[in-house]
Order: sequence, then C-alpha cells, then structure tokens
Amino acid sequence: MSAAAADAVRRLFRRALDRVAPAGPVERALAGLDLADSIVLLAVGKAAAGMVAGAEAALGDRVAERIAVVPAREGSAAAPTVGASPAGAPPAGGSRVVVEASHPVPDARSEAAGRALLAAAARARPDQDLVALVSGGGSALAAVPADGIALADKATAVARLMAAGAPIAELNCVRRHLSAVKGGRLALAAAARVTTLVVSDVVGDALAEVASGPTVPDPTRFADACEVVERRVGRDALPPPVWRHLEAGRRGLAPEGLTSPRPRDRAILVLGLGALVDAAAEEARRAGAGPVEVVPERLEGPVDQVAGRLAAVILARGPGILVAGGEPTIALSPEAGRGGRAHHLALLLARALAHAPRSTAPAGLAILVAGSDGIDGTSGAAGAVVDATTWERIRAAGLDPDAHLAAFDAATALAAAGAQLVTGPTGVNHADLVVAWAAPPAPR
Repeated sequence: MSAAAADAVRRLFRRALDRVAPAGPVERALAGLDLADSIVLLAVGKAAAGMVAGAEAALGDRVAERIAVVPAREGSAAAPTVGASPAGAPPAGGSRVVVEASHPVPDARSEAAGRALLAAAARARPDQDLVALVSGGGSALAAVPADGIALADKATAVARLMAAGAPIAELNCVRRHLSAVKGGRLALAAAARVTTLVVSDVVGDALAEVASGPTVPDPTRFADACEVVERRVGRDALPPPVWRHLEAGRRGLAPEGLTSPRPRDRAILVLGLGALVDAAAEEARRAGAGPVEVVPERLEGPVDQVAGRLAAVILARGPGILVAGGEPTIALSPEAGRGGRAHHLALLLARALAHAPRSTAPAGLAILVAGSDGIDGTSGAAGAVVDATTWERIRAAGLDPDAHLAAFDAATALAAAGAQLVTGPTGVNHADLVVAWAAPPAPR
C-alpha cells in the first residue's frame, strides 16, 4: 500500500470529522431562537453527546431537565439505563440524565430509553419549551413498540426487511408504524412547544427519516408500511402481532402518528448529510494534493452498483482527490459475517483495483471508505483504507477475498490485510464517506 496516500486519507477523514462536530452548530442555532425561561432538553442519536454540549452552552441554567440517549459503550452491561431515574419516574429538579442504549439492534435498554423520553415529554409544561436534539441511530436507541407488540417482534420485522435490502426510507416507514415514539409520537406526548434540531445521516435530509422522526410529522401512513412489507418480504415473514398491528392501522383501527405540523412547533436542520463531504473536500483543497473532485450525487442503491460506478470514476482519474458520501444498501444473508456496508464497499473497490489493467490504475492510490460514526455494522471499526495491493495481501494471509464478499464478512478479510480504519465512536453521524487520493508520480 502507498503509505503516504493511506496516511493522507486517514488524516483527511479525521480533520473532516472535526469540522462537522455538532456542538458549535447546535449552539449557534439555539442562540438565535426565542425560547422559554425553562426548557426540557431531550437528545437521542449517535451525535447526541455533542449536540447536548452545544445546547447547554447556549441555554445555560434554563435547562430544567435533560435526558440524553447515547449508544452504549462497548462491553457495558445491558442494564436499562446509566445514571438515570427509573424509566418514567420524575427526576429531581435540574436533572442531567444520560441513558445508554443499544444500536443497531434495540434491546431492553432501548425500550427503557424511549419510555424515559416519553415520560419527560409528558412532564413538560405548556409554559416550558421542549428542545429535541435528534441524530441518526435514534431509531434503535429509543425503541418503544406500539401496544400489543413485543420489542423482539418489532426488531425481527425490521431485521428481515433490512436483510431483504430495504432502503432506509422503507425501513423507517415500517418502524414509525410499529412505534410509540417515532413518527411524531414523542411530540404528541408533550403539551409544551417542541423545537427540534436535526443532524442528518440520510440522503435528501428528510427530517422524518432521521431517527424515524420522533418529533416531526410522518409523511407516510399504515397503508404505505403494509405495502413495503408485502413487496419486500411478504406478510408471513413478520411475527403475527406485527402484521396484525399494521393491518389494523391500514383499516383505521390503530392511530397514525403526527400527520401534520403542530401550530407552535418548529424543526431545524442543523447539519445535512452533505456537511461531511463538503468538509472533506475543503480539507482536501487545503492539503494541496492536486485537483479535488466531489461526486455530486449521494451514494445510494445496492452496494455492488455503487462500487461499480465509483471504481469507473476513480480509474478514469489522474492524480488528485475524489470525495463522495452517502448510504449504499446491502442485502445481508442470515449467516452474514463481520462488517457493514463500508467494509463491503471497500473490499469491492479493492477487487476492482486489483483486477484493473496497470495502465488504468493511478499510481500511489489509496481509497478510504468509512462510516462517519466510527462503527460500521458489526466490524468494530469505521471502515478501511484499500489500494491495488489489498486484494493480494488478503490472499497472502491465507484468505479468499471473494469468499469473504459472498459471506458478507469483509471486515475479517480487510483486518487480515491490515487495512481496517479504527477510530472508535466519533460523535458524528453523516452516513459514509469515500476519499480516493492518487498521488502524482514521483519525479525522475
């Protein structure tokens, strides 16, 4: 691997993350708003900690109560909450509560977290403001199933749709209609005015898609959720209580969530999905390593197709830097190994580079593919940095990279090649970033 290019893309990734840290943008957004003297502050998502820091810097002692739902630290016990009152119990005045919950698969901690948020929203008085800080990952971190549905059944339904390759908008449509929190239901629990600040991790920055929109109107209905299920997996693939609930909603026997904006509520996009791509491009220009090209379209669709399009663009370029971002989809098998979409895309690009004619592969090329939150699927890493030698290095380690692609076990193969990018949780969440850095040829 070109050590210089690999080091360069790793540094660029870190600097781009620093530029989109959410604390500053949240503080600035809140500083310009007319808010009550007493505020209930609720935060959920992978960027919750940074968003809370910014909010408290802006609001100071006006925060009467705060609950922040964050991803559980690796190895932490599966207790319902950390540093919190029992779910639903009123905390002491001025309480600062942090709740650790599970992601990507919700568990009892996630349900306790969701119930704590609902209880806090219900406690917010009409003369207070409720400020909701929402970022990606909140769908799993705060997961209260609708009446009559067990959390395990809800998780099973979402997992089967995910395995079938359903994109995030379809997954969230179903999630919202199986939830007591999502689809604006958290806002419906509050008598107070709700101000929502959003850090987006979805293509298009639709606020209803970020964490499945707990405080904003839901543009979809039960009929849409039923259609997704029937088209993707069939009703028999879902646990019976789940399908009964969706069908009851389609027939008008279960209430929809928030279907139109509440008169006093407001929602603000603080950082869009493109913020990280823009930050990476600016850092690339500052690095002065040749022309910088930004792929204008967000990466979406099946990961194999995304890899093909990216490889064609990268191989057609000369020296310089290419930046792209988005959220490809991957249809996982039930026996999927370690990894996520970033690792899978990285290994597909490594294969394309290995099989490309030498005349078309830029020299000194390294490609970073990473989840901006620092955790890609089940890998324990953000992603990987690959080049034209990665494929053969995997073979030299005694592994068959094609077999690892087929088994959705890209992380194992890339770890064997020393290609993984390990950052730990970043506190940022803007889907995935791709940076391809081709150094100019050395002078003769």
